[in-house]
Amino acid sequence: KKLQPLTQLCLDGLNRCQTAIEVGRSAVERGLKLPGVSAGWIFLRNGAEFALLAASGPLPELQPSQGACQHCTCQRRLLDGSMESAINIMDCGRLAAAPEAGRHRFHASIPLISEGAAIGVLNLSGSQEHSFTDEELQTLTGVGNQIAIALTRATLHEQLERKVAERTRELQAEVVERREAELAARRAADDLLRANQRTSSILEASPVAIITVDRAGTVLSWNHPAEQIFGFPAEEIIGQPYPSALDDGP
Repeated sequence: KKLQPLTQLCLDGLNRCQTAIEVGRSAVERGLKLPGVSAGWIFLRNGAEFALLAASGPLPELQPSQGACQHCTCQRRLLDGSMESAINIMDCGRLAAAPEAGRHRFHASIPLISEGAAIGVLNLSGSQEHSFTDEELQTLTGVGNQIAIALTRATLHEQLERKVAERTRELQAEVVERREAELAARRAADDLLRANQRTSSILEASPVAIITVDRAGTVLSWNHPAEQIFGFPAEEIIGQPYPSALDDGP
């Protein structure tokens, strides 16, 4: 019954958490509802370093301001693998150095173990009069495992969301790039069409015969004066080899 706020978190609260921050804050807030607990905080491990995930409590001095505590028993034991279950740390050096900590020199350290790896630690601080029994520590160990699983799941969820967001941005950029390319191609085609129309207008308006051929000698254009001078209708000569007989004149 004493640990009901935390055990209830494992039953229904953790499943609603979508991010690691939400998991950490929920765990710390539920921990503060336990009898005698005045502050709580969670460290997450990154190799040999620690980062503060969440912290709460009425006394700021009981909350760590940075991820690493000098001579921190809980972090040291988590790193050397000697904290496999929840323990009572009766005289925390960091809390003892806090100017207004008073009797709050005790905290329970709960390892957060997921898939056999210690990913962090949940600390619940209070006075020695409210230290946890061996049975309660055993229950807290199970709670810590559930919190660790929730943190791992939330971290994977966040990573997946970031990947989806990144891919969405990439696809949006590709769509924009494709649309711009299509617009550029359409503008180029329109420009070419207008240029061809202007060229055709100039050819047709010219009073002299104008004939264009490609490098292979195929007739590309044949204006009206050319029809009159050489006697070949444009629809019959365009696309055909240039008549060599025309080189001698009409």
